[in-house]
Amino acid sequence: MKENEMKRKIAKGSVLLFLVFFLVACEKELREVKYNYKIGKFEISSTYLVRGNEITQQISTVTVPYFMMDVSNEEEAKVKIESVLELVANVKGVEYKVKYEDVRIVQEFKIDYSEADPVEVSEITGIAVYPNNSGKVNFEKTEEILLKGGYKKID
Repeated sequence: MKENEMKRKIAKGSVLLFLVFFLVACEKELREVKYNYKIGKFEISSTYLVRGNEITQQISTVTVPYFMMDVSNEEEAKVKIESVLELVANVKGVEYKVKYEDVRIVQEFKIDYSEADPVEVSEITGIAVYPNNSGKVNFEKTEEILLKGGYKKID
């Protein structure tokens, strides 16, 4: 009888240990979460790479029609965007590209939060992130801010 009890305890312990390892492994898995914000022809699409509750990378595409920038063509848009280019050029962990089209600009921000300072990124780019006390980007708080701000989660 004692031997059977011991076997059951070992089996239960093994199952519990497996579950703990499984949950830890899942927590380390990188997942992709997407959001979109659109008003008329202005649009922001953001993809976040998330591990546990930490955002590790972000790619955001911002599409802005010229009329919303109070310009009418590519040359005028370039003048307005110069200041953004200068600000972003020296931010560690941030890549910025801009494409000028017939009636709009398309900006792309790639942010690696293992290098970038989340507070600096949000101040310069206007891209909403919520850093925690350790300087990491808190996914749950960031998601809450995005959804309250009118972003839609894309499944």
